[in-house]
Amino acid sequence: MRKGDSTPAVTRVEQLRQRVEKRHEAIVAKCHPAIFELAQVWKESIMAFNRLGPNTHLKIVTDIKARLDNQLNEIQRKYSGKVPPAPNAFAAQVIFSDAALQSKSNNQGVAEWIHFQRHRTPLKLDIAKRESKDHEASRRILRTVADMEARRCGKGIKDFKGELEHRNMLEALWGFGVEGLTPEELVIFFDEYCPCGKVHDPDALKKLRNRFRQLLKRAI
Repeated sequence: MRKGDSTPAVTRVEQLRQRVEKRHEAIVAKCHPAIFELAQVWKESIMAFNRLGPNTHLKIVTDIKARLDNQLNEIQRKYSGKVPPAPNAFAAQVIFSDAALQSKSNNQGVAEWIHFQRHRTPLKLDIAKRESKDHEASRRILRTVADMEARRCGKGIKDFKGELEHRNMLEALWGFGVEGLTPEELVIFFDEYCPCGKVHDPDALKKLRNRFRQLLKRAI
């Protein structure tokens, strides 16, 4: 017991439990119900991929991807309504083209994801700029083509700048509620669902979210 604190330890523990419970209730109230299933699938899938070694058999990787696709399809079937979402309500709508989102192949989506991670702008915008003879946009597109060719030939590509793991989690869940949580609520959510397994800092997550919000605003 702290000096001058007459509150019994059991009472303090109960008060702490109640505060945490209220914060969880606030998170649930601010978020779409699908976010919790999506976040759990995200966490399990990333942890499964992180456990893979360099000599992992291709079938194991394929099985993990297939399970992920099946889980995402089931969540989409469960929560999708008859009314389509508003334009740019989700980060995926900003980052990816309609063709990539609707394609049964992953190649175009991978190219657009690489382009956004490398250059912080959607590939679909740079393609439009290239038509106006924007040389910098053309240079960025050519870099993405080179990255895709390196992948096709079994070569690695240069790492992306910035903190990728947490930013990717924001990308996957933006529009489902993470964008409206307080810094404390955001930490609780990340502590539970982030695959890194670390205790998160509210100020760091707040700054990361603000930077990502600005990226999306510039991309619209």
